[in-house]
Amino acid sequence: MNRILSNPATTQKLFGGFLSHEYTVFNWNTGGHWGSSLIHMQRGENDTYNHVLHNGVLDPLHDPDTVRFVHQRMHGVLGALGVTFAPRPERTFWVPQQRDSYSCGLVSAYIKRLLIKRIADQYLPSGPQKYDNAAMWRPARE
Repeated sequence: MNRILSNPATTQKLFGGFLSHEYTVFNWNTGGHWGSSLIHMQRGENDTYNHVLHNGVLDPLHDPDTVRFVHQRMHGVLGALGVTFAPRPERTFWVPQQRDSYSCGLVSAYIKRLLIKRIADQYLPSGPQKYDNAAMWRPARE
């Protein structure tokens, strides 16, 4: 990862899309485990989203070390793009905990779908509404 971040052109190519959207929802993998994340950005100069308001890491195993690791990686990646962060942008909400060693991908897909629906509920059908922080981060149902 450090090799990628040390090359600005590669970093921009791989992660520059984060700067063109208010919300980015994606799945991540730590090498043997899947989870989901939501990044909520604020528009800044040059009509790009360059300030993180909220960075949510949602781990089906509920492992604080994994959550911390993913937050640190996202800080590194977005920081390499010149993105700034609100004080304490880390967010989480309760998600169903996987009960086995193999369903993390399915749980992550469910979480990603839920996050996209919550974003859509804020923007449709009448256009952008005021961001509802409580609604975005309320617990997921099992």
